[in-house]
Amino acid sequence: MSPVTRAHADVDAEEPGVEPWRKRLGPQPFQIRRFNGRNGRAVAILVDEKAGPAFYPNVFVTAAFVKANRSPETCVKALASIAMARCWAKSRGADLDLQLRTGDLLSIEEVESLADYLLLSARAQAEQITPVKNHGAGTQILRPFGSRPQQAMAADSRLANPKEAAVRIHYVAEYFDWHLKLRLGSLERLKRESADLRTLGEQLLSRLRQRGRGFNISTSDDETREGIPAEMVDKITAALAPGSPDNPFEPGFVQDRNHLLWLLYASSGARRAEIQSVLVRDVVYANRTVFVRRSKTQPRDVFIGKEGAEAFDSFVETHWSRLPKAARKHGQLFTDKQGRLLSLRQVNRIFERIRAMLPDAPGYLTPHTMRRTWNDRFSELVDQQPPDKRMDPEQEIRIRNKLQGWSPQSEMGAQYARRHIRKRDDDLAERLANNIIERGSGERGRAEEEN
Repeated sequence: MSPVTRAHADVDAEEPGVEPWRKRLGPQPFQIRRFNGRNGRAVAILVDEKAGPAFYPNVFVTAAFVKANRSPETCVKALASIAMARCWAKSRGADLDLQLRTGDLLSIEEVESLADYLLLSARAQAEQITPVKNHGAGTQILRPFGSRPQQAMAADSRLANPKEAAVRIHYVAEYFDWHLKLRLGSLERLKRESADLRTLGEQLLSRLRQRGRGFNISTSDDETREGIPAEMVDKITAALAPGSPDNPFEPGFVQDRNHLLWLLYASSGARRAEIQSVLVRDVVYANRTVFVRRSKTQPRDVFIGKEGAEAFDSFVETHWSRLPKAARKHGQLFTDKQGRLLSLRQVNRIFERIRAMLPDAPGYLTPHTMRRTWNDRFSELVDQQPPDKRMDPEQEIRIRNKLQGWSPQSEMGAQYARRHIRKRDDDLAERLANNIIERGSGERGRAEEEN
């Protein structure tokens, strides 16, 4: 049986031990099924209410994302967004794909209604397309948000978070644009007039994208991508060493497990769930690597260093191999003493204890902070290379994307690189300012002595 995702999935939500694309979002006739293709790559397809593949959405995602080597999770998000738009159209008695492929585009009023629908939470969407008591069988009329959409969203619990809303509208707009180009291409081959359709289509796309931009939150180059200093990493690593007097955890199994957990986060730059769900067989001691199999983007091998490999070998031999046979059967590396998988919330609590252990530890120290820290160290390592051996910016971005599990076309590598360049420029500017001030102070001091 293929794994199934409901089209209304909140793709950013996380639950212990549950993959994001498995989460159920509410009553919905559309499903997303995900399976491994013959080449081993994960494939996602949209299934309609008749249990058949939705032709046009799947062709669009294959052409726009799969062939561009985008991550399976990106395909799931795009298909879920399109499924929501199809659901909106169906609630109004329309076939969205039929409309788009015949050039019967939406009106401005329909675009506004669709955008309002895409801004709703999964539960609110389900309520809108389901007959509600005392409201009849028709869809509800949504109030406009006006010129300050982010404030309106924050005040209305029925709405999705702003970033999720912007993502949905973006993918639906891309799907509309793809249909528009297909229709225009057909008309041009038939030598038919297409100027009016082109003009109307561009107007509708512009309005839809404008609605999405009103909710977009950019985190491409700010302090939210800040890692922690190398000195703090060393300090925490020393404090978490088994037997350390500063170690706040119970000696034995818990200390050894949490020390290994910390080392894998610090050395790999992997995401929270990627390390939490590691299997014992995923770690190769001889190569000092761990295979990240549960990834929201690209499965991959990452290095954990000598210290991480030694901690793994010691923990498995001393503790994990002595767990009950039933617990060892599932192969999970990070468990409690009874062999039950640690939840993501339990991983968070470990980091909360680490922050409490060191008063000078940053308040933003979390598992994901270590991913940002890895990227900072990677940038510094690149800068330390001799000029004749230093990789060019394109190669740096390509390698960073590969090691962090992003697709080759991902913008994430470039975002981290830009942030490091900005930080380096700020440091140089500060040093220059200090040198100018110190030089000025020195010259004034010599002048006073001469007088």
